Amino acid sequence: MKKIAIFLQTTLKVKTYKPIVFNRLAISILLICLLSVFPVSQSMASRTLLGKVEKIVGDVRISKGWKKMKPAQDGQKIYSGDKIKTFKDSRLYIRFKDGADFKLGEKTSLRLKHSLLNKGALKKRTNNSELLSGTLWASVNPLKKKAIFVIESPTAGVSIRGTELMAVVDENVSTFFLKSGTLQVTGGDTQHILAAGEMTANIGNRRLITPIAIKGRKGLKEVQNKIEEATSMDSASSLKKRQNYGEILARFYINYSSYLVDSGSYYDAITLLLMAQSINKDSDRYAEISSLIANVNARFLKAYDEASYHYQNIIDNYPHSPYYEVTLFHYGLLLQAQGDVEGATRLFNRYLKEYPQGKHSKTIRETIINK
Repeated sequence: MKKIAIFLQTTLKVKTYKPIVFNRLAISILLICLLSVFPVSQSMASRTLLGKVEKIVGDVRISKGWKKMKPAQDGQKIYSGDKIKTFKDSRLYIRFKDGADFKLGEKTSLRLKHSLLNKGALKKRTNNSELLSGTLWASVNPLKKKAIFVIESPTAGVSIRGTELMAVVDENVSTFFLKSGTLQVTGGDTQHILAAGEMTANIGNRRLITPIAIKGRKGLKEVQNKIEEATSMDSASSLKKRQNYGEILARFYINYSSYLVDSGSYYDAITLLLMAQSINKDSDRYAEISSLIANVNARFLKAYDEASYHYQNIIDNYPHSPYYEVTLFHYGLLLQAQGDVEGATRLFNRYLKEYPQGKHSKTIRETIINK
């Protein structure tokens, strides 16, 4: 007991400590440790002058790194780390000192990430930008370029070395149109070299669709023209006459997916339909696309779980759609083929109850229910 009492007395004894005095070496070590845990951001580090604002239409704002966004000014210098945003009916034209021009359409968000000097014989700088949303027209003059320009989107990236291109980021879809030159596009686990007059796109982490020639395809040519109009700095009034090219693209993707299915390119067909669904704003068309995705998955890819998901989505959320009736029938057939007799019968009876004179009612009564 005596030993325990001595131990507690020693342990609980209150001590007074002298203040710790840090020398310069200790402070330096402390700062290094803090910086390793909390690295200096691009906005806090040295920023590279990239170019300047050439022209502004409407409400455009720029933030310097982490600072609050402020209205852009004609002739304003832009640096790596800057964030640029255009609002409704607004556009911006910026010129890079290394030989590139960017034009931003309305409701566009662009971040000038960094500018790095490459090692090696060329020693050219790489200017990296990120198109978060909206529409961008970009041109690099091959005679004046002093850098490689890289544009990233949430799903893909392009490397520009003397080209004229248009990029659109809508929802989780990235679309690229190449007007002149060549363009390296990377997305998912694929990489394509676009030739002049071609386009490609992807959604999420899916592979890029095989490049499509724009010439002779009315929908794609119309979209390209609309993008050029939306990024033009010539007349602000042209924006008032614009048409939502997202809807035009959605319709083209739906139509072109049928051609890809017929040619056996099922993965690209699904990608097109998923992109159409993402940028689509019409509920009936959404149900139509879900029906098409389900059919391709069920008939050609044997992806039954994926097909079931899209069929069920239509039944649960789009009961007034023109595609609701046929979905009850097709989903019933799918469940029947998988051996889910109870689930299939439930859907077939539901069909007969809601559509007693429906297109498939005779087939269900004579060859399925009563066979």
